[in-house]
Amino acid sequence: MQRQLNRVDENFFAVRNVLTDATAYVQQEVLKGGSALYMKWVTKRNCNNVFQNRLIVVSNDYRIYSLKKTLVGKMAVQREGHLFDITQITSSEPNKMVIRFQGFDIDITETSVGDLLQTIANEYHKISNGFSKKVSIDWSIIPNTRLPTPQSFGKSVTSPRLNLIADFGPSKGLLNTYEAWCGYLNVKPQPAVTSYINDRTSNGSTDFVFSDLTGIDSDGSNGLMLRPLFLSLRSNPYFRSLRCNHVRREEIVLSVVNIMAANQYVNKLELIEMGASSDAFAALGHSLVNNPDHSLDEINLSGNKFSSKAAKALGDGLQHTNRSLVRFILAGCSMSPKASQLLLSGLSYGREVTKFLTTLDLSNNNLGETGCTELSSWLGRLTSQTFNSINLMNTKVDVGQIFRALVNNTNKMPISYLNLSGNLVDDSVVYSVTKFISDSSTLKHIIFSHCKMKSLTGSLIIKSVTTNVKLRDVSLDISFNPIGVDRAVPIAPALSENQNITRLYMQNCSFQKKHLSKMIDGLISNRGLELLDLSWNFRQGTASKMTSLCQSIATLIRQHPTIRHLAIAGDNGRHSIGKDLATIATVLAANPQLEELVLTGNRGGDNFVLALAEAMRSNTRLKALYWDYNGITCMGWTALSNAMTQNKTLSYLPTPQHDLESLSGDREIERGRDILDKIQSQIKQNEYSIGIFSSAYFAYNSESHMMTTLQQQKSRDKLPSSHQVSHDPMSPNQQAEPWSDPVLSDNVWSDNVWSDNEDQNYHEHDYHQGYQEEYQEGYDQGYY
Repeated sequence: MQRQLNRVDENFFAVRNVLTDATAYVQQEVLKGGSALYMKWVTKRNCNNVFQNRLIVVSNDYRIYSLKKTLVGKMAVQREGHLFDITQITSSEPNKMVIRFQGFDIDITETSVGDLLQTIANEYHKISNGFSKKVSIDWSIIPNTRLPTPQSFGKSVTSPRLNLIADFGPSKGLLNTYEAWCGYLNVKPQPAVTSYINDRTSNGSTDFVFSDLTGIDSDGSNGLMLRPLFLSLRSNPYFRSLRCNHVRREEIVLSVVNIMAANQYVNKLELIEMGASSDAFAALGHSLVNNPDHSLDEINLSGNKFSSKAAKALGDGLQHTNRSLVRFILAGCSMSPKASQLLLSGLSYGREVTKFLTTLDLSNNNLGETGCTELSSWLGRLTSQTFNSINLMNTKVDVGQIFRALVNNTNKMPISYLNLSGNLVDDSVVYSVTKFISDSSTLKHIIFSHCKMKSLTGSLIIKSVTTNVKLRDVSLDISFNPIGVDRAVPIAPALSENQNITRLYMQNCSFQKKHLSKMIDGLISNRGLELLDLSWNFRQGTASKMTSLCQSIATLIRQHPTIRHLAIAGDNGRHSIGKDLATIATVLAANPQLEELVLTGNRGGDNFVLALAEAMRSNTRLKALYWDYNGITCMGWTALSNAMTQNKTLSYLPTPQHDLESLSGDREIERGRDILDKIQSQIKQNEYSIGIFSSAYFAYNSESHMMTTLQQQKSRDKLPSSHQVSHDPMSPNQQAEPWSDPVLSDNVWSDNVWSDNEDQNYHEHDYHQGYQEEYQEGYDQGYY
């Protein structure tokens, strides 16, 4: 052995002298324009214990090369490996070092391996920030005292004592890691990716939205090469939120699943309507099982299909997690009762997963009897002191069973948002519902729309709110219930006593006009309401009754001291006010407290706008008006345009696109467009003077169930001009289908609404639209 080493030493300098052009060869043939950070001849021992001369090169693209001189005097690469392929580096003596790659070793003997070790460590440090100990190089340096200055390679990793120098930049090394993975896979870094990362980090955003990447929705030759990006995100500590919505590429879901198998920094995961198979989401559950120390506290997988297999896998993943979720949202995931039960059992038996849970949204899934029983059992023993929001809209649950569980829970959770829309609420469950409401001191948003609720049940629910002195500033929605079928006699006194319901929604409740008039008359004595929605309750019939009803509404507007937001929209058909709308417009001249008024779809005609124009000359409080689908012509718009020269407060008036397009002839349409543009110019001047109006009707704060602000709506629509698209959220053109009779039809409750077949899609209620579409759109966009 010693003689062999001596022979190597005798020939070593001769080899070096002969290969004076090694540097040029490496630059041209190996690195191909790159640069060498380390290049030196060393002695290497092979697997047969034979010592050989090798030229070791560490390149600036994170690769290590071992070259030899061939028999004909040329250079040849014997070994090549990327830093990502290194599993272990050992150095038991200052002149010895072994680099273990996946598949081969390089055993080096050199006068001092310190420079080589330092170079590898520095380069690996640049591209491995955030790497866990499981995927990092195993450094075994003995004794470690010969290497100064301990540094950290990332979370839970013990590094050697090395002088590590690396500028990770704003992305905390993500760009370095991304470029390294591109080199590893022999692909070029894509400008769309690097530009996006730079933009997000320069803005300080830690939210990575895959659907914002140019080319993300194409998997062809023009699409993005995603693999190096996803590999980079597996361990990156900068981005804390991963989101992708409405991009139907299963590859993305599977790649995100792969990220979550290793990442310990991401705390929010949102994948909405990705069109991936259930197996992809089952894999997510397995990833969470394999990575119990993840940092996820918010999961939103809405709009994806979950079979029993996927639901069980996700439930198992949550059951074994070492961290509590804060928000868990699986809305519209086609879950059957069996799938729901399997998912909820994971939440039930997880020791940590619900400890600090605040939000649970299982809306638009068929929980049925099995899922409802599991959910009720979980709610009955939930110990979270922060649980404040539950959305069970359209889940076919037993409402009484749910509320009995909430009442019996001794923890008294601070629930502020409660949505049971689309589930049957009748006299048999009213006791447990009102008991819970009466005992609560935290409720802010109560939603029982589409619940087939009758007048007595509705009045008892209202009374449970109004008599609870602990409640303040409550939003109550009992829309689309046949309350008016039994004359709504109990509703009026319950509302007249109210002081703590500030926002009341009673859209399409089948009120008869004379009973609605009495209820409105009773509301005048109310001193709590700030927002009232009575849309689609004005069925045409006896003219005198409609006139009387509109006079009652006008009196309410004029005399009520607190109502600032009023919606009395029609359907542009048989449920519209008609010519009596002018009576309501006229009262605006009295300058009431009203700031926002929804009059869409009432067929008010030019007489309505003439009255409105006269009122706007003196009104100084109204800031937003919705007025499309009223059959207005150029005559009415001209009158309003003239009046707006004297109005300085109306700052939001969406262009009546439907009425404009209904004019006869291109010349008349062009004339109407010119008049409306002039009106919009005047509105813009008011907006500039007093600021953008923030709608309380279509934009609530972060605690509400409708989060779409007018500003967000404008941004989302990306309108180049004021007349391109109607901005009237209450317009009938926002509907998916024509308006139906205000009495809730029985087919909403037919058995085929929900399918007990596990693999069949769940069919949502055919909502009569209104603000429900606005809520769902805001929900899909992540505004709450």
